[in-house]
Amino acid sequence: MRRFYLIRHGQAEADPTVQAFERDLAGELDPGLSALGRRQATLAAARARQLGAEIVLSSALARARETADVIATRARIPRGAIVPDLNEIAPGDLGALERAVARALFPRANGVLSVWQMIRWLRGRADTETPVAARARVLRVLALLDALPHECVAVVGHGYWITLAAMSLGKLTRPRWVGNCAFTAVDSDGAGRYRIVDHARPIT
Repeated sequence: MRRFYLIRHGQAEADPTVQAFERDLAGELDPGLSALGRRQATLAAARARQLGAEIVLSSALARARETADVIATRARIPRGAIVPDLNEIAPGDLGALERAVARALFPRANGVLSVWQMIRWLRGRADTETPVAARARVLRVLALLDALPHECVAVVGHGYWITLAAMSLGKLTRPRWVGNCAFTAVDSDGAGRYRIVDHARPIT
């Protein structure tokens, strides 16, 4: 049985405004890691090494690439491929109600708004990549991981993507917030059958 660890990137360097939050939801931003994000990546490296990860892959976005680079260096494991299919899902613009909540409660309500925005996206209320297309990306990544010679693979990606993977594999029935550098463990039998054994375990 193979084990894949889906790891959300460390905290990104963010512009603390509602406008930037909306641009991020629309997939228009590509920030690198903040100082806290680099510390989180260092903790993730220690956990990845403890769990026996043999290689680390990432999405093509800066925050995931930088997290994977830290993990590879600190855990002393090879830095594997950059995989565009791991790139974050963009759930689209906020609706009028969500925008009003964001302006009133920003940034305290970011986590709740992010989950709610994914629910809207799953219901087809966003003019972006469709859930069907995004699920196809998830399956392509899993097939890519199965083709690797390694038994334990770390994969640095993004919160919406990891949440969709958990829902697609039957672990979740609705979106759940994934913290920075949280680990989701997926077992694979190598024949296209997968089971999530642990979802969004916090780094601290």
